[in-house]
Amino acid sequence: MRKTGLFYLLLIFVTHLSMGQSIKVGLLFDQFASARWEVDAGNLKEEFSKLGVETILKVAHSSIEKQIAQTQELVDEGVNAIIVVAVDGSNSSAIIDIAKANNVIVVAYDRPILDNRVDLYVSYNNLEVGKMQAKSMMETVKNGNIILINGPVADINAIQFRKGHLETLKPYVESGQIKIVQDLVLDNWSDVSALMRLYEVAPDFTQIKGVISAVDWFNDAAIEYAGDSAIFTNIYMTGQDPSTATAIKIEKGIQNMTVFKPIDVLSKKAAEMTMARLKKQEIKGLQNYSIGEYTLSSYLFNPIFIDKNNLNEYRSQFNK
Repeated sequence: MRKTGLFYLLLIFVTHLSMGQSIKVGLLFDQFASARWEVDAGNLKEEFSKLGVETILKVAHSSIEKQIAQTQELVDEGVNAIIVVAVDGSNSSAIIDIAKANNVIVVAYDRPILDNRVDLYVSYNNLEVGKMQAKSMMETVKNGNIILINGPVADINAIQFRKGHLETLKPYVESGQIKIVQDLVLDNWSDVSALMRLYEVAPDFTQIKGVISAVDWFNDAAIEYAGDSAIFTNIYMTGQDPSTATAIKIEKGIQNMTVFKPIDVLSKKAAEMTMARLKKQEIKGLQNYSIGEYTLSSYLFNPIFIDKNNLNEYRSQFNK
C-alpha cells in the first residue's frame, strides 16, 4: 500500500515536471545598458527554471523595430508566453498583434504597454513613486527654484513619474511658493544623457533649492556637472532604484531620499502569474489599472520610501 502511494506521488511529480518542460517562455528586454535589467533577466530565468520551464532571452538594444522582429522570432521558436520590457510602450501594438495571432500570452514587465489586449501587467505603482518624490521634497523645501529631471516619454513609467510630480507640485507652483526653472525630459535613462542636457541648459545650482530626479544616477550627472558634491548638501534631491552608492550619498546628506522597488518580487510574481494564466488558474490580487484610455489587468506592488531614518533597514538589498 505504501509503495503504491509512493508510486502515485512519483507519477504526479514526473507529470508536473514534463508539463513544465513542454512550456517555453520568451523574455523580451529593451536593453542591458543599465545593470538592473540583467538582474531582472537572471531572476526571471531562475524563477522559470525552478518550475521546469525553458526561457529564451532576446535584447532589442532600444530598437522598437528589432523588438517587434524578435517577437516573431520567439513565436517561431514556439513560446507559449512572452514577458516584455517594452522599448516603447506607446507603440508596441505590433508585438501584441503577433502574439495574439499565435495564441501567445503577453505579460508587460515593469513597463506598461498601452494596449488593452495585454494579458497581464506586473510592476510598482509608478504614479505613486512620482507623488512620493515630490511630496518628500515639499515637506522640506518651502519655497524657491526647483529642477525636474525625468526619463524618456517612450517609457510610460517616466510619464507616470512626471505626472505624479506635477500633480503634487501644482498647488505650490500656482501659489508662487516654488518655481520649476527646468523641466528636463531626457531621450533615455542614462546618466550621460542627463549630463549632456545639464550642460545644454546650464543651470546655476547655487540658485536651486530642490532637484526631483526620477532616478538616482541623474543625481550623479548633476554632481559631475556642478563639479562639487558639497553644494548638494543644501539642495533637496530625490531618487529611485538605489545602489550602495546611493546609500553613501544619503549618509553624507548629498541625496535626501530614494524610492526602493525590490526587483526579486517582480520576477517571482511575473513567473507565478504567467504560469497561472497558461494553466487558466485564478490569479489573486489583480486590479484594473487605467492609464489614459487603456486599462490593464495588473498586479502592482507598493514602492518603499527610503531616507536616512530607515536606510540601514534596506541597504543590504540595494544593487551593488
